[in-house]
Amino acid sequence: MRHDAPVNRLMRIVAASVSLPFALALVVLGVGRVSGERFSPDSFAQQEATWWALPVAGTRVSPVIAGRELRSPLVEHWIASGYLARRPAQADRWDVVVARHWSWRTGDGRARWFVRELQSEPAQRWIAWSHDHAELAVRAWPAVIGLVREQRYENAYLLMRQLGAATTPEDVERLVTSLVPRELRQ
Repeated sequence: MRHDAPVNRLMRIVAASVSLPFALALVVLGVGRVSGERFSPDSFAQQEATWWALPVAGTRVSPVIAGRELRSPLVEHWIASGYLARRPAQADRWDVVVARHWSWRTGDGRARWFVRELQSEPAQRWIAWSHDHAELAVRAWPAVIGLVREQRYENAYLLMRQLGAATTPEDVERLVTSLVPRELRQ
């Protein structure tokens, strides 16, 4: 009997070392699916995405499965108006807008507030503002785009929210000076 004890112990260790990773994989696959939306400051595209993460910890453990890239009407307006150069289809950087899990919400990402301004109703309002205030837009949009490229979404959002009150190029310049760091000003 003593002779079999080390073999039994070894068998238990082998069984545990094989079954533990398998059980962890089942848990992650079963309850670790996260879906959300992300935004690229390279291409100014948005896309739905799915990945798997460790439950509770939220640490991503799989590559991202990404959907088709879409651009907001406002981004298309910026491209058509020459404020934003059309970038290659390949985006290198992506920031989470929002992520959801069936039992917990991982929360709003860095780009959340800025991306709200790109959505349908606000986008149409900004396009109309651009046409009605072309002399202001020519200074405002490059500043917003520069902030986004540097992933300073909060400043870009605040600048956009305050542009509605601007009535002169000087007003826009004051906003840009207050919200755009010196090294990013054009």
